[in-house]
Amino acid sequence: MEHIKKKLAVIVVFFAVFIGIVTIWTVRKQSQPKLTAVTWKLEEEADLDGNELSSYAKDPSKSKVVLTFKKDQTYRCKNLENKKIWKGTYTLSRTKSKDTYMLHLVPDQGTASYYGVYGTREYEDGTGHMSVILTTKDKILSFLAE
Repeated sequence: MEHIKKKLAVIVVFFAVFIGIVTIWTVRKQSQPKLTAVTWKLEEEADLDGNELSSYAKDPSKSKVVLTFKKDQTYRCKNLENKKIWKGTYTLSRTKSKDTYMLHLVPDQGTASYYGVYGTREYEDGTGHMSVILTTKDKILSFLAE
């Protein structure tokens, strides 16, 4: 009888540890960014001083620049008007902020690389919108999830 109790205790401990590991893995998986799950449309373009060059905030459907990220760590930015395409690789790093990530984009062509931020933009009314903000050598680009 004592032998059965010891085996039962080991089995209970094993399942408790197993459930704990599965729970931690599930929470981490759910909290990973959805960067690759959506298409990003250019919301606003500004110079490095913050002066607005173009804005589609009032009518995002007019935006002609689309950014996509793939799970294989590649990105593609396409201007639907002139058919120009920029592509390359990216890395995503967690920041100290809860739901904000740093992006590092390395184009396939050229020597410059670009940095940005991915996260949820929270508004005063409590709503939020996923956004990507990139800084290039001469512009600041703001993209919103479509």
